[in-house]
Amino acid sequence: MVQNNLLAELNAGQFSGAALGHVQAILSDITSAISAANAAVSTFGNTAGAEQTLRASQLSIINAVNSDPVLANPAPATPLPTAPAPAPHNLAEIGEMFDYVASQILGGVNDGNRAEITDDINAVISDMQALMTANPELFDGLTGVHADTIVRQLQLELVYINDPTISPTAAQASSDNILDIIKIVQSDANLADMATQDGVGGFSPLPDATGPAPKYLDSGVQTVFLAHFIAQSNSLGKQAVDLAGSQDAGAIAALIDDLRAFEKSVTDFDASQGATLGAEIAAMIKGLQTGNVALVTAAADQMHGNAADIGGHNIPVTGGTFNTDGVTVAEVLGTVAEVPPVAENSAASTPAVQQVVAPTISVEPVAVATADVSIGEVDHAQSGIPELAHHLHHTWG
Repeated sequence: MVQNNLLAELNAGQFSGAALGHVQAILSDITSAISAANAAVSTFGNTAGAEQTLRASQLSIINAVNSDPVLANPAPATPLPTAPAPAPHNLAEIGEMFDYVASQILGGVNDGNRAEITDDINAVISDMQALMTANPELFDGLTGVHADTIVRQLQLELVYINDPTISPTAAQASSDNILDIIKIVQSDANLADMATQDGVGGFSPLPDATGPAPKYLDSGVQTVFLAHFIAQSNSLGKQAVDLAGSQDAGAIAALIDDLRAFEKSVTDFDASQGATLGAEIAAMIKGLQTGNVALVTAAADQMHGNAADIGGHNIPVTGGTFNTDGVTVAEVLGTVAEVPPVAENSAASTPAVQQVVAPTISVEPVAVATADVSIGEVDHAQSGIPELAHHLHHTWG
């Protein structure tokens, strides 16, 4: 083996000058040692002479190596080049695969295509995560929150298409979920730009899904739940922005507890759909813990955007519209009445103020969670709550 390795190095031109002569001498010594060993075995004679020859060859080889600085201190072997890791797919390429999957899902999931769709969605999730990890600078702020939301929505899609007991409402939510992912990309200028590169486009809008979204008239339970959702989204977001970077560990810890409790309340409400406030809450908590004001602000903006989206697509039981900037349930449900201005020189002159009055919901009152209004007790199985969850689940991804 030693002989073969030295011959290979010699033939590769690895040695020159004095080192070349010494290697040739070493090869000669090795040849003598091999011949002596073979002769002793084949003839069963002169073992002592063979041992002396082997010993002499060994000493000669050691001397040749030690007397030559090149052989005594060989340069480290150059490692074989390794193939570079493939670059992650860009968002346009990922989006192109998503479009293919979306066309299959919207066409109908069945036992014949379920496994393929599942594999493709998992591939899109992996590629999205790899792209975000390799290029964090592309996913700063709100764009990062949106990208994380897309990953979570895709994970939610796996639940929809692989749960054999999924309800008809949730089955429809699968299609809505796909449309929501497209909307997230197309509504974020950074993502929309990255989704079209080098002639490749993905997350493409569907021509038959561009009509205005319908508005839903809510029941009493739905009205207060949504008012609570809107108020908490805005209030917690504002608190987080105020605390971000403050180093007030106690207040930050308390707010993080409130954020997790809020997420749980929404998740419990929409348990049949599997939706959560995951991306926004996770980003906000990370920003609070690391002092990243920009990340907290982006998450708060997204939560307020969710509140505005919900308020814009639902009508309170009392009529009118939700005040999507409110930070209490009373403000979200309130009617605004301006106080008439007082005469300019009047001693009672004071700045005009706005009075917010919560509307009356005429049912037997019972307390609802931590909301600051009350509503009547309602049978949730017949209240339209599942339909409300279906209409709104996408904003909680």
